[in-house]
Amino acid sequence: MSSTRRAALAITIAAVAVIAAASLYIVKRRALPSYRPVPGPAAAAPALTVGASPPMPQSIVRHEVPEVEVVEVARDLEVVWAMRFAPDGRLFITERAGRIRIFNPDTRQMSNYARVTTVHGGESGLMGLALHPEFPREPWVYVMYTARKAGGGVNRISRLRQREGEDVEEQVLIDDIPAAVNHDGGALEFGPDGMLYIGTGDAMTPALAQDLGQLNGKVLRIAPDGGVPADNPIAGSPVWAYGFRNVSGLAFHPATRDLWAASHGPSATSPDKPKFMDSVYRVEKGRNHGWPSHLGVSADPAIVSPVIFFNDRFVPPGGLAFYAGAAPLANTLFMTALRAQEIDRFVIEDGRTVTRLERWWPDKFGRLRAIAVAADGSIYLGTSNRDGRVRGEYRGSDFIYRVRPAAANRPGE
Repeated sequence: MSSTRRAALAITIAAVAVIAAASLYIVKRRALPSYRPVPGPAAAAPALTVGASPPMPQSIVRHEVPEVEVVEVARDLEVVWAMRFAPDGRLFITERAGRIRIFNPDTRQMSNYARVTTVHGGESGLMGLALHPEFPREPWVYVMYTARKAGGGVNRISRLRQREGEDVEEQVLIDDIPAAVNHDGGALEFGPDGMLYIGTGDAMTPALAQDLGQLNGKVLRIAPDGGVPADNPIAGSPVWAYGFRNVSGLAFHPATRDLWAASHGPSATSPDKPKFMDSVYRVEKGRNHGWPSHLGVSADPAIVSPVIFFNDRFVPPGGLAFYAGAAPLANTLFMTALRAQEIDRFVIEDGRTVTRLERWWPDKFGRLRAIAVAADGSIYLGTSNRDGRVRGEYRGSDFIYRVRPAAANRPGE
């Protein structure tokens, strides 16, 4: 080959490489999530005051928990975000990329229910899930997800139902909640009053959590049809409580009927920035829960202090679930943990005070987010190891695990 041809070939190869690199860059840029800008000027966040922790027992780390057994029941999932049991025992599941699935625990068969188009990445995408209190007579499945719209993604609360011979019908209940790659909240839970409670995040704009004209950084409350209940604290507004950074879990205590909420604390890693401080609150109607000006126990009577506060390590919370079954797990609030890669068990005998804290299986199953309790007392856990943040080595699949009392602790066996 002549030197001229060699030079021409080298130029051609270089050109192809440049074009390929440029194409890959464009594809990656197009794949990046985009979100609508937060409307209006965002006020600067005030200086953060950090109080002490509420009275909490020393945590007990348990790498083995012999009173329960754990079995893998499903795999090949992608970022399991939320799970809810229907009265007939079927388990509804959301995956971050937009898929709603149904798992049959008896046959271990998985089927597709619906798919929504999402902007997903980080903490955005298809998130929370709830079933109508009268399901299946009222066959509505409620979801919160980051919807793809002109101008960028926004967070949306919708309800879906399957109609005979037709595709799934969607009714949008609340739309255009500002979204971001992180801090989107997404927790959904029906209360004993039949109303839907919704946890949102501050969309990485802390001042929104204190702005009662915005729905970010709040716990919202709406009727099943999306209407605003007349007894909400602000007339015409779905806002039920405010001052949260990122509400990831909601659960009602089975006896007191109090609403508990888990919220993420700051996650900075530099020594001069606040970090840790994940919190669990008993939510109080119409009141300020502190963020972004207060975390931890506050001396200000206008601020609701947390019941549980982690000021010495990263957790951060996934979901919450109260266990209403018998011993050995009675009087328990379970909280899944993401970065800590564990499930935390809080024993709350009087319905208000944590008397024991156990950390189950740290670093064994990876990032745990979704949690649901079946009618038979089994606890189901979903992993989020494919969300791009996993530490350690895990198989390239997300899983669902069943946790239940060991045979010796199951009556009749």
